Amino acid sequence: MVEWVRATFIEDDGKLFNPDHLHLQSASIGMLWTNVSNSRKGRRIVGQCEEGQPSGTMGKWGKARAEEQIVGWFGHVPDFILTFNADYALSCSDAEFCALVEHELYHAAQETDPFDAPKFRKSTGLPAFTLRGHDIEEFIGGCCHLVYGLRFAG
Repeated sequence: MVEWVRATFIEDDGKLFNPDHLHLQSASIGMLWTNVSNSRKGRRIVGQCEEGQPSGTMGKWGKARAEEQIVGWFGHVPDFILTFNADYALSCSDAEFCALVEHELYHAAQETDPFDAPKFRKSTGLPAFTLRGHDIEEFIGGCCHLVYGLRFAG
């Protein structure tokens, strides 16, 4: 699926190419399917974007276990991991699924400096990545929009 997402949304010649995602051309993206239901504040969650590097308050051993599992899945720790609900994907239209994918890609952001200029890693010259929250209730831009009534978590 990663190849389809890149070819469709990220590469310059993609059918749904969005220049807002140009920074992702050099990003490592891992994708997962789940059949586990998830909700927050009474709203169904059908997609999620996370940084690939485990974080949080799990302690050194917990982070090491999580990182080992991620490496087992993808062969390395990707910059971002996108997870999609398989049951939703089976039941939604192509346009709704594209809207979901594009929404999650908007969460996969490039860091900016205090002047809103994009940041790059000194060691590699590649973009410095971060997660982006919601603008308001939906992202503005691109060819697809949020499917109302569902929450795409970040």
